[in-house]
Amino acid sequence: MSKIIIPEEIRSEFRLDKEGKAFLSIRASARLLNIDDSGLVRHFQSAEKNPTNLTQKLIEKGFQVLTFSLDGIPDVAFAEIAEYYAMDAGKRCTQQAKMVYKAFAAIGVRTWIQSELHWQQPQVQHLTPSQALLQSVMMLVEIEHKLAIQDQRLMVIEAEKQQATEELTRLPLSSDLAPSIPLRGKINMIVRNKAQRDLISYNALWSKLYQQMYYRLSYDVKARCRHSGMKPLDQIEKDKMFDALYAIASEVLT
Repeated sequence: MSKIIIPEEIRSEFRLDKEGKAFLSIRASARLLNIDDSGLVRHFQSAEKNPTNLTQKLIEKGFQVLTFSLDGIPDVAFAEIAEYYAMDAGKRCTQQAKMVYKAFAAIGVRTWIQSELHWQQPQVQHLTPSQALLQSVMMLVEIEHKLAIQDQRLMVIEAEKQQATEELTRLPLSSDLAPSIPLRGKINMIVRNKAQRDLISYNALWSKLYQQMYYRLSYDVKARCRHSGMKPLDQIEKDKMFDALYAIASEVLT
């Protein structure tokens, strides 16, 4: 294992998280295996639409290959890549990859990187009973403080709500009847509600309604629009077909 060391110029491209898990950049991985890093990039970029044998193997192992360029290559994934370029890459296999793979087969990638980066297992701090009790009390005090703040906020909201209600009752309200929604507005409301509820595009719903008008009434609004240059709803309104469209929308889209 002493034959493989992290070159100083790429040492910064290796990292360990707090649990000791190791990650390598694509460039560092390629350097260790003596391969072209652009080749690795092409492998990873193909993962979504046309995975190669390597990326398919990594995906089957549960790795999120598309994240490697940002988050780094996990040590366990690098071991799979080393095996591929040592044994399965055909003419792209390298002697360096074979040496790395054999060395890591004995000790493991993570252990090697931990050793190279001088990582030490974090010491677990054991609390005495009195320290544990004090910590619990402090946590309870913090929780109580947060609850008190929350209660104050709720009281403010409730007061604002009460004030708004009182102000609303003092407002002079109209004695006139509210105007009714015209048919055009009702149809638009039905289409909009259907689109938002079922995540369907507006165009698809309007096309469905126009198609229903054609089959039920032999009314081809699109053909009429091509002749008149009008928009579909304007054409339907001109032809006094809103009642029929409203009835169809009420049946088909609700």
